[in-house]
Amino acid sequence: WDAVAGRENVPHLARTLVIGRPLWEYVADETTRHLYRQIVARVRAGRSARFEIRCDGPEIRRVLELTIRPKPHLESHVQFCTRTVRSVERPRVSLLDYSLPRSTDVVRACAWCSRIEVQGGDWLEVEEAAHRLRLFEQDELPRLSHGMCSPCATAMYLKLEMLKSD
Repeated sequence: WDAVAGRENVPHLARTLVIGRPLWEYVADETTRHLYRQIVARVRAGRSARFEIRCDGPEIRRVLELTIRPKPHLESHVQFCTRTVRSVERPRVSLLDYSLPRSTDVVRACAWCSRIEVQGGDWLEVEEAAHRLRLFEQDELPRLSHGMCSPCATAMYLKLEMLKSD
């Protein structure tokens, strides 16, 4: 955990600063927060949830399996566990380097698939989005905010329904 936080230049996400903190401090987007609240409620009721998410870094595409399960012996607590499913190196993408200076502009990334929202509601892979948004022509990169694209929202709500019926 700490090795990835260090490598990705996000020291504020070091294990000792994150573990035990409320999840809601890290989820700003209302759609994503609503979905996670529903998933956590199902897990607290005794169900486990498992799904894949992307967690890309400046030089890597990373797919993680996220498992959320009840924490043994702590009734209201849940445990989030991740396992790397696959990772692929790629040429450096500055937009994903959190150590670089940022403008006040904001670009949304999908919290599940890591695609970037561009004009017209399209969600593109970060390299294509950077080209389309002409980010290389700007003095400073925009800040990243996370949300959820329509395909991921649809897929996750279907998974949520399956948690209800299992």
